[in-house]
Amino acid sequence: MKEKLKLIFSCVLILICLPYFVTYCFQGEPAKATVKTDESIEIAGILASQVPVTVEEEALKAQAVIVRTQLQWCKENKKEAPKPLSKKEMEQLWGQEKYYEFYEKMIRAAGDTNGQVMTFGGKVINPSFHKVSAGMTRDGSQIYKDTPYLLSVKSSEDVLSEDYLSVKFFHKEGI
Repeated sequence: MKEKLKLIFSCVLILICLPYFVTYCFQGEPAKATVKTDESIEIAGILASQVPVTVEEEALKAQAVIVRTQLQWCKENKKEAPKPLSKKEMEQLWGQEKYYEFYEKMIRAAGDTNGQVMTFGGKVINPSFHKVSAGMTRDGSQIYKDTPYLLSVKSSEDVLSEDYLSVKFFHKEGI
């Protein structure tokens, strides 16, 4: 009788553990849960206003580092930080059906880069950011003081951006 109970217990244990074992073998390490902190929620809202959700994951992570750096710089220099989009604004931007998928993508980018900021000479930098320039970025010294890390570079790919040139028509009555 004891042998039968041992056999039944062993079979039940195997049946319970087998799916976990098979999943682990095929997926490698278990999936990490993304922790939503106040900072990652704020970064996700700012990311949503700055970059399209369709960019590659690594580009989104890079922008998350820029946003975190900007928030830290603003805090240290008592400047106004960028405002995150609200849930309603993000739903309008992406549509309700895509909101949770895209929001999780933003949260994941913020979480995967947790704590990372850009520094120069041991100090958090002012990470000036813009989507598109006119073929060449400006040297930081033309705009700001003490920004030796902002150098002028060619950005010839900008002409391919949909934001490079736009035409708007206004009616006299609407002005």
